[in-house]
Amino acid sequence: MNTSKTESIAINAITNEINQYDNLQENLRKRDKEPVWDGKIELYKKDSNKTTDIVGIIPVQVKGQNIKQKNKIQTQQKTRTNKHTQEQTKNEAYYNVKISDIENYRKSNIGAIYFIIEIDEYRNSQIYYKVFNLKTIEQILEENKIKNCKTKRIKFDPLAKNKLVSICIDFINDLKIYKEIKPLPQTEVYDKKVVCYNYNTKYELEEIKKSNKVFFETNAYKEAKEKLEKQNIVILHGEPWVGKTTTARKLVSDYIEQGYMFIYGNVDDLQNIKEQVAIDEKIICLLDDFLGSNVEYLEKNIADSTLDKIVGIFKNSKNKKLIFTTRTYIYNNAKNLFYKFYKSTSIKDEYLIDVTNYSYEEKGNILYNHMKINNLLGTETHKKIVEDEFYVDVITNDNFNPGVISLICERLKNKNIQNVKEYMLKALDDPDELWEEEYKKLSVYEKIILTIIVLYGVKVPETYVKEQFKQIIENENITLIDSETFAKSLNVLSDSFIKTTFNKNEERELEVSKHSIADYIINKIKYREINIERYINSAKYVETLQYIYLIIKKDEMAEKLAQKAEKDFRTLKNFYYNKKTVLFRIIKNRINPKREKFLKEIIEEQFICEDSEIIIDILDDATDIFYDYTKEMFKNDVIIDDNIDMVYFLNDVLDCETFFKTCVDIFKYQKDTEYMVDNLYQFLDAISGLISEEVGDIINEQMPEEIAKRIIEGKELEDIIQGWIENTFFEEIPSLQNLYSKKYINKMLKYLYRYCDVYVDRERLDNVIEDVKNEKKQEEKTSKYYKYKSIDEMQIKAIREKFEKGIKIKKSPKVQKKNEEYYDILFPLISNENWWKSSFTEENNSYEYNNLKLYKEFIDKKTKIDESATGLAKEFLEYILHEKFNISDKSYKLLLDIAYDSFVKGKFNINNNDMKKYIPKYENELNELYSTGIIYKKDEKTKFINTYIHIYIATNEVIKRKENLLEIIKDWTDIYQNDEYEEEQIIEKLQNIFYLYSEIDRKNFNYYIFGAINFFINEIESKYDKLGKMKVARAIVNLSEVELFFNIAFEGLGNISKRPLYLEFVEFVTGTELFGDLARFDYGIYQKVLYQKCYNKEYDEYDLEFVKIIKDKELRKIGDKLKIWDYLYDIYWQCKKAINILIDNKNADVFNIGKEYIEDKYFK
Repeated sequence: MNTSKTESIAINAITNEINQYDNLQENLRKRDKEPVWDGKIELYKKDSNKTTDIVGIIPVQVKGQNIKQKNKIQTQQKTRTNKHTQEQTKNEAYYNVKISDIENYRKSNIGAIYFIIEIDEYRNSQIYYKVFNLKTIEQILEENKIKNCKTKRIKFDPLAKNKLVSICIDFINDLKIYKEIKPLPQTEVYDKKVVCYNYNTKYELEEIKKSNKVFFETNAYKEAKEKLEKQNIVILHGEPWVGKTTTARKLVSDYIEQGYMFIYGNVDDLQNIKEQVAIDEKIICLLDDFLGSNVEYLEKNIADSTLDKIVGIFKNSKNKKLIFTTRTYIYNNAKNLFYKFYKSTSIKDEYLIDVTNYSYEEKGNILYNHMKINNLLGTETHKKIVEDEFYVDVITNDNFNPGVISLICERLKNKNIQNVKEYMLKALDDPDELWEEEYKKLSVYEKIILTIIVLYGVKVPETYVKEQFKQIIENENITLIDSETFAKSLNVLSDSFIKTTFNKNEERELEVSKHSIADYIINKIKYREINIERYINSAKYVETLQYIYLIIKKDEMAEKLAQKAEKDFRTLKNFYYNKKTVLFRIIKNRINPKREKFLKEIIEEQFICEDSEIIIDILDDATDIFYDYTKEMFKNDVIIDDNIDMVYFLNDVLDCETFFKTCVDIFKYQKDTEYMVDNLYQFLDAISGLISEEVGDIINEQMPEEIAKRIIEGKELEDIIQGWIENTFFEEIPSLQNLYSKKYINKMLKYLYRYCDVYVDRERLDNVIEDVKNEKKQEEKTSKYYKYKSIDEMQIKAIREKFEKGIKIKKSPKVQKKNEEYYDILFPLISNENWWKSSFTEENNSYEYNNLKLYKEFIDKKTKIDESATGLAKEFLEYILHEKFNISDKSYKLLLDIAYDSFVKGKFNINNNDMKKYIPKYENELNELYSTGIIYKKDEKTKFINTYIHIYIATNEVIKRKENLLEIIKDWTDIYQNDEYEEEQIIEKLQNIFYLYSEIDRKNFNYYIFGAINFFINEIESKYDKLGKMKVARAIVNLSEVELFFNIAFEGLGNISKRPLYLEFVEFVTGTELFGDLARFDYGIYQKVLYQKCYNKEYDEYDLEFVKIIKDKELRKIGDKLKIWDYLYDIYWQCKKAINILIDNKNADVFNIGKEYIEDKYFK
């Protein structure tokens, strides 16, 4: 086929396609008049060719391409043909486009749509297209500056049926948006380096200058800088106040120094930023708090594809750098709660940098820099911080936080604080106190304005704040000082509480200056210290109602919000969120006839407009009274009207489970009809992509180690993938099995096996396989690493000189030497081998460490030591009491009595009242014991050298005196039944007591074990006639009534349960922490369901109450998938095994007999 014929067929093919649409007019075959283009497409408002109705003109280029039929067959991806679809060809094609043509597109200042028409030997044609809008053109030409190529290989997409009009509309709209972008203003900062900034960046530049003065180059900063160079994007995450923004600002300043233009924004600025970063310049962009500050605000931010487009621009550019900051739990919830974020965006874990983990040296330098910037060095405050190395207490404090340190140092600078140490420790423990004292100084007007700004939840125009402020004043008859009260109050707040920026219309916008201020105000609202009704009644914009709805989860407040929404339904305004979406969510659970009418209006309007937020909100809640109403509309629009476009639309906005749940509900009324069977494959097409991404995520992100293990065991990767496709299919849409026969289910699975295109990162998987093979070696490395971690306090030496320079320190001259001696002794003795050796090294501090010194002396003196739990204690006591000090028999007898008496009472810190009974009769002997160091006084209490020695002596005495151990322990639980802390301390010691008892007198201890374990088994078996996994699990759950608690990021917060004494023996035998180990299962995989059923909004945590979980069908299924019920069943069987062993041999060692099996099976 000659070139002329090919071009003619190509022009005819695209002409025929255009002529199918009433509002498109083709104007082709004019190549002689155009240097590049083959003509143009005219887009009209309607079926017309009047110039008044024209919307826009799109230049087009058309190229025909001959392909051989056999090649085409090899590359086609065929899909099922039915009366509603036609055969689809491959998903994409690649062709070279001349750079000169692309340059001409740019010169036109319009762009073009480029069509490739593939023509086979039978003259069948397939149309592909590429939209060259101005932004795409700029990106291609920018990349080519480095490569300097004459052509560019471009991906072309197949032109789908009925899509040409929407492609043309998007082209015209993109053109309008691009041309409306205003030139970015410039300013000279940083040694006359030119910096580009948007409307908020000028403020941020000033903040960068301030924060760089206190910045210390941390490991997180260095890692982020390296990652930015390699992949252009980093996400700095961590908890509030940890220094995410400070680190980001230092990175920004580094790139500004290199001549990069700076653009700044946050979650409210995405659309503006998308427009600004498309320019042809070197850009460093900071998106601060890019997902917002509240997990429930994520839905809007994630639903907006703008974020993904921004990422795409930076990812594919060599001279643009993008920095995100976000709170860790917000990012994790974005992944776990919102399918679209993790599946559809380009934001991946590979960009993450955790800013949280500072070394002690880094913390010390952060504290020092903040003291320096606040002019505290050399002052009395500095001296107090250096006294007794108090700065060490600060940097080793568990609550150390750079943001809090910054505020503390500011307060120390501006206030005459006498007790500096107490003030700093109190502030670290409760940062809200830092804002409380400042908040109290505000006038009533300033407090009202600050609360209004916080309750918008986003940046708010100053005029809107003023409008609501006036409404509150009017509603409550508050007297203003003068006409300038609002302006004066803003001025006061601007010093510390709020910051002012400008939007693209150069209007002033207000927001809090620090996230911690908003957290503080929200806490005051939650504790009813601020009258929230004042702000509901005065609200003019739905943004305020939305934010209150999200942060206050109380029925009475929900009703007040609904009343406000009902009353002002027509008059409420909006500027950021969809008004109807907000009102729908506020009203939907507080129904009355009038509100129901409003909501049906919203549903109908938004459903017709394909508003994804409303549709998701309705379809995600199957119990909602509007579900049936919406389902009927879905049936009409999708099934009866055969609107397959709506199906694919819903597939885009809904997760797999909700999408298919809805489809199944609709299908029920057409069960077994020919229509349903014919259309099934369209629905399978719709979810094949979702399942592909889900399985790809499991293999590449969630479970690569598990996949690697299966491959090592000999499983084929293809079989593993098919297994996960099946699991995902059934997990997401279990109800479908009730509608179709097994035959049809198998057909569906075969179809999905064929058309699910699962991406596997082979390089990463191969690396994981290698890591798993060398797991033992890796564990040894990890052990060494943690051993090193435990000696990080050596870093204190590196900062001591800096803190103490020029300061006369009021401390004992022996303190520093003593501190250094402590570490010199400690490090060689650190042992992770067992609990009894660790008790010598862990129960110390750097000022009092007789425990450690005596242990070191004992080791140095002995050439050979029995390292068993009983042997080590026996030899240590022999050395200290008889070889070193040679105490009297009377003193030794007193020591045994003290140990036994305190043990019986469950007291390991013996108060003065309990010690008085030994005085005056044994005063000399008591002093002799104190002199040996085997017991010592601290805080008016007497303690043994360590808990291990205490319980060894006491356990021996219990055995010698033939006391019943169980009765003693039972008395402890009675004593401390109302003191959870003391009870917890006792429980932690029980396993060690059991271990020592079993070594000293195994036969007698096995008597206790046999009775306790047998009782446990009988408690289970007496409940049911026939036992299976679920019945055993149910029995154990009911016996213990265990509850687990997790925070929003699914980090364990603790557990509560009944702890009958026999369960302590169950743990001893099985080697488990029975209920603590339940928290080790990966509940986060099913966070979406758990969020709906187990999330406690009042306490902002998950409450997994197992008695309820095992009764709930859906939650019980999750427990089954996680193997929790198998775990409990194995606990039971390991106990049965122990009983059988003890029947055969009364002296058998049954300690930890199930530990290795259970650990390997469930937790390795």
